[in-house]
Amino acid sequence: MSGKVQRISLSLPADVAEALDFVMEARGAQNRSQVVASILREELIGLRRSNPDEVMAGTITLFYEEGQSGLPGRLAALQRVHVKEVVSSLSVLLEKSMRMDVLVVQGPMQVLDTLVLALTTLKGVRTGKLTLTNAVLPPLYGRPETLQGE
Repeated sequence: MSGKVQRISLSLPADVAEALDFVMEARGAQNRSQVVASILREELIGLRRSNPDEVMAGTITLFYEEGQSGLPGRLAALQRVHVKEVVSSLSVLLEKSMRMDVLVVQGPMQVLDTLVLALTTLKGVRTGKLTLTNAVLPPLYGRPETLQGE
């Protein structure tokens, strides 16, 4: 993203302008421009997300019961199947037997959607959510094919 700012004029119906002011206050934004830019970015991410071949990055956040029989192994197995898409993960113990996992992911939307559905439908997973950004990770190093099996 460049640091340049382009000034535009925007006319809104009064009720929409009032709603924009409400959102600005609720988000703690300094001005309407910040809110409008944020809303437009979210919309652009949504449009990109609708393309199954679009490569995007983000996080999958899962909340689950760690005591659920076999669940940690099934979660790990899904991450291994999607090792190209799961860049990193963080696991945090919560109170009682709850755990939160945050997976940093990148890949084509159709693959990410398949992964999040597979993860969130496992027995014992309470909730899960995919959050995306309009930026992607830089290319990661790969090994020459001759070294991969050694």
